[in-house]
Amino acid sequence: MSNKIKDTLRKIYLANRNSIPKKTRLLLSKQICKRLIQTKIYIKSNKIGCYYPIGSEVDIKYIFHDIFQNSKKLFLPKINDDRINFVNVENINTLVKNSLGILEPVVNNNITTSNEIDLIVVPSIAATRTGMRLGYGKGYYDKFLFQCKVKTISAIYECQLMRFIPISKYDVILDHIITENSYYKIKTSKHI
Repeated sequence: MSNKIKDTLRKIYLANRNSIPKKTRLLLSKQICKRLIQTKIYIKSNKIGCYYPIGSEVDIKYIFHDIFQNSKKLFLPKINDDRINFVNVENINTLVKNSLGILEPVVNNNITTSNEIDLIVVPSIAATRTGMRLGYGKGYYDKFLFQCKVKTISAIYECQLMRFIPISKYDVILDHIITENSYYKIKTSKHI
């Protein structure tokens, strides 16, 4: 039952996000990224995992520049079967498209263990102010985050905030959520 509800919510919130005009999304993305790089959790972090934005997601590539400029380390996900690993990326021009059409690092010796990363910027279709997250449904991030203690933040548009998301035992609660207007620091257990 919960999966059907989540699938319906994904369609609704993706449609909401997709309805934001591209120019507005780029402007909002810059605002969100500017706010994110001013948070204490980001400033204290040196090894930062990010996603490579696709479609109408918040364009966090603005954060990549700040990471490189401040001698922090950028980690991007590499999908292997039904799991993700994070790979240290020193040059985003070396990324290649995977089978899903998402740019990701080439496999090399820079794969990190989950606990080496200080902060992961997690993609979300929607989230609640209490840290519940609606992802794309494959469980890549939940599986990865369930096994580690890394801090998380999701950068979303205000229209992606919702009141409630049905959860399962493997869903992971976000530590922080940031939008163009709001910042939420969640004070709860990471695991459901």
